[in-house]
Amino acid sequence: MIEITIDEEACKGCPECTSVCPVDVFRLDEPGKPPKTIAAEKCFGCFSCVDVCRADAIEIKGFPVSTSYFLELEDERVIRDLLEKLI
Repeated sequence: MIEITIDEEACKGCPECTSVCPVDVFRLDEPGKPPKTIAAEKCFGCFSCVDVCRADAIEIKGFPVSTSYFLELEDERVIRDLLEKLI
C-alpha cells in the first residue's frame, strides 16, 4: 500500500509538489499551508514531489524502489543546498 506523508511542520506551503505531480495526488487549498494528499492511490512512484520539495517534507512509502535512487537523490539535495548557500 502506498503511503504519502507530508511533514506539516517542515512544509512551507509552496505549490511545487502540486504542480509537478503528473497525476494530481495533492491539492493546495490555502497558499502557505501544507497541501492535502487527495489521491495517494494514483501515485505511481515517480518521486517528482519528493525531488522538488526543498523542505524535504514529503515521504513516500510502499514502493519497491532501489536504494541507489534514494542515495542519488540525497546527493543531489546536498549539492543543491551547498549551491544555494554559495549563491
